[in-house]
Amino acid sequence: MNPRDRLLELVLFHLTLHQRVALQDVYKLFYQGVFGAEHLLKDVDAARRYLETEWQTVAPDPSKPLLEPVSTDGGVVRVNIARCKVEGISCESVWFAFLHSNVFRGDVEAFKSLWLEFINLCRQKRLPFDSDQAVNYFNEMEARRFPVQHHSENYRIFNRPAYRVVGGKSFAGHYINLGYEHE
Repeated sequence: MNPRDRLLELVLFHLTLHQRVALQDVYKLFYQGVFGAEHLLKDVDAARRYLETEWQTVAPDPSKPLLEPVSTDGGVVRVNIARCKVEGISCESVWFAFLHSNVFRGDVEAFKSLWLEFINLCRQKRLPFDSDQAVNYFNEMEARRFPVQHHSENYRIFNRPAYRVVGGKSFAGHYINLGYEHE
């Protein structure tokens, strides 16, 4: 599968799975796929406490997928806390995977390339976003040196995201089969 089709498949997967996905949420998706979530580990103790607190507030939910790919090669995934609780996966296991797999450094050029391809898919009407708005959003984020973004308010309200971004190999055997090759 070519890179454009992988990107299209990734975005369509998230549009199907989640409600009210905005440009900000697509940006976050790509950001996590390229840069991971290492920014959350600047204070390791605080990051662990936050996960433990969040773990206590999230109800088990078998309708959530265990993993959601956030990179086009499936090498970076979101591990859904609600599904972990259904599967009997411990908070400690998620913490360990999160802590030890967020050591990669992203490539700004790779991120730009993804977003520019996303714009092209929007222009071709293969994705339901306005391409001019996608260009403007890209320009704004580039001017700000591509900062970390939260999910949009509507996304948070309608999807209640509770996950940790990890390297897919940290959860070997639990991959989502979207046609990606996993090694």
